[in-house]
Amino acid sequence: MNTAIEPVIYGTVVDLVPRLGNVVSTSQVWHAIKDSIPGSYDEKKPNEYQTQDYDTIYRNNISKTICDNFGAEREHRRNGNVFVFDLSKLARAGKAYEIEVSFQSILDREAGETREGCEGREGQNDQKDENIDKRITETKKVDDNISKKNDISLNTFKKMTEERQPGPVIQASQPSPPSRTNGRIYRMHTDHWGCHDCSAKGDRHWLERHSCKNQAKNESISKVKEIAKANESGNGLCQSGAIQSNEESHSNL
Repeated sequence: MNTAIEPVIYGTVVDLVPRLGNVVSTSQVWHAIKDSIPGSYDEKKPNEYQTQDYDTIYRNNISKTICDNFGAEREHRRNGNVFVFDLSKLARAGKAYEIEVSFQSILDREAGETREGCEGREGQNDQKDENIDKRITETKKVDDNISKKNDISLNTFKKMTEERQPGPVIQASQPSPPSRTNGRIYRMHTDHWGCHDCSAKGDRHWLERHSCKNQAKNESISKVKEIAKANESGNGLCQSGAIQSNEESHSNL
């Protein structure tokens, strides 16, 4: 590429930066260069431009010159490729072409934005710290309330325990022994049993719990017999005593 075109490219760049900032699209730079230099453009060759004074210039060569000589960095972003200019390097590059430029207004503007951003971040940080302190204070209050409630509950429980007097021990009632109304059972053969007191027959489990119709009657008869026998024994003793008394009376006579 003809080096004589470099001052023209530099002049185009320093004209864009104050208006667009230090981040400029590569497409914007390319179109600005074509607009500032007389020549012809072929739409079929979008990356070439035929100038009147500097022969054909190519987009890739222009980008390389801007990065190498003007201190720019080319980056790929979502909307396409951009040049990121270091304003200090860009200003120093003009000395090679005896061009003096100042980007102080841009630097002041960026400094102001930086200060505002820092102040905004500091304000956000202060707000965050204030919110954190508030949450810590609220958490401490909640913990204190819980601790007080636990202390009150513990003291109330202790007081109730001390005031409570032991009550009488209630013994569980014992079941009364079952009455024997199942009769006397006997084994007929392997799995069949019978009752001596009645005509009931069945398995042993059932017979041991069945209500015998004749058992109470038989027990009553047995008791009557026992009472009669006891009476007979008492009468016999009385009769023998009377006989002995008569014999003693006759002997005395």
